[in-house]
Amino acid sequence: LRPQPRGLTGVNETEGSPGCDSETLGTSALASRRGGSGEGGSSTSSAGGDDGGRSDPGNCDPEAGSVDEGCSVFASVSLGAAGAMPMVQGSNGLRGFARGVFDEVRSTAYADSRRPSEIAARDPRPAGPTTKESPVATMTPELLVTLTDLHTAWYLTLKGSAATGHGTGYEGSTFGAWAKAKEAEEAVMITQEWDLVGPLGAASRALSNASTADNVAAILVGPIRKQLDIVCANAGSVLGLSGVIDVTSFATHYNLTATPRWQCLLAPDYYDVHVAVLGAAPPPVQSYFEVLQPGSGSGLGKLLVGTGFLNASSIDSTRYAGGFGRVKAVAVTGSGTVTVTGSWRKTDGTTATGEGITSVAAGDSTTTLTPPFTDALLLGVTSMSAAAGITGGTLYAEAARPAGRTNPPV
Repeated sequence: LRPQPRGLTGVNETEGSPGCDSETLGTSALASRRGGSGEGGSSTSSAGGDDGGRSDPGNCDPEAGSVDEGCSVFASVSLGAAGAMPMVQGSNGLRGFARGVFDEVRSTAYADSRRPSEIAARDPRPAGPTTKESPVATMTPELLVTLTDLHTAWYLTLKGSAATGHGTGYEGSTFGAWAKAKEAEEAVMITQEWDLVGPLGAASRALSNASTADNVAAILVGPIRKQLDIVCANAGSVLGLSGVIDVTSFATHYNLTATPRWQCLLAPDYYDVHVAVLGAAPPPVQSYFEVLQPGSGSGLGKLLVGTGFLNASSIDSTRYAGGFGRVKAVAVTGSGTVTVTGSWRKTDGTTATGEGITSVAAGDSTTTLTPPFTDALLLGVTSMSAAAGITGGTLYAEAARPAGRTNPPV
């Protein structure tokens, strides 16, 4: 008789000898521990109480060289229908058989402790209080926006600006680390001495090539972005978000599918971080873009009441989703409806032309445009008009960032 591999239902499956599946073991063990008989054999024990078949089976360690009567599992399995111990060959036959059965029962019993719902379905005892599984922490739109805003702020700080002269700069810049590394490279090359150019030229070129914000971001932000992709994919799996496998698809889901729309718009400059790290452009629905007055002079366009519409402009729809449309009114006299005609980003990701409207009162104010398509973002303005009740003032069309955000991120 040899122990059976885990997963087979019979240990001594001869005629008149019952199979040794987990249910048989459990029934036999329960009966014998209560002093009764199990199917396929019997055993008695005065030790222990009624434990529902879950207590220690007694001296069941085959390494000890013996099996006592408290080990109901061995008794119920070892004895056939006639109650006789099967013959085994070799001095280690019984020990090997006992070890196989013990391992099977132990692995089944203790592995099942990790599946409380299945144990409850088989356990004859009354159901008791259960322990709820701990919820899995997942990525949220708010957290992803916070992290990518901070990564964007890091990138912009790293790159620096011509105004400060600090930062890495970028290829072709006249400031920052790249410019200094390029000067060092040229100082070597201009000597035209092979003894200098040979050992120093390639190393100097490597330094200048590496001294850009994009190259540094690829090295340092790349691993973080990879982990963000994994965490976003996990969130997609746990929350059942169809098609969510990385940062981009996570943001797209919360911008186009989830309610409310546009709740995971990333910063405009994160577009550059994305390209630096992944070497490819993200879809335009990932990042917003804002155009405000006075920052851009005229916003996306301005209407001088009594004169006409001026300075039409637009956002690059191949790179950005757009911004939240609104009208900034300055020194307005009278009141009435303002209509803004232009291009809009719809919540299916496509663009279309339509008219947004808002009501403007006298004085200075900023009011939100009601888009022509539900929850659409403003991409560009081709014309503006004001109702007859508005007799003077200047009206600017703007594309605004999401509420509570700063641009650039800080």
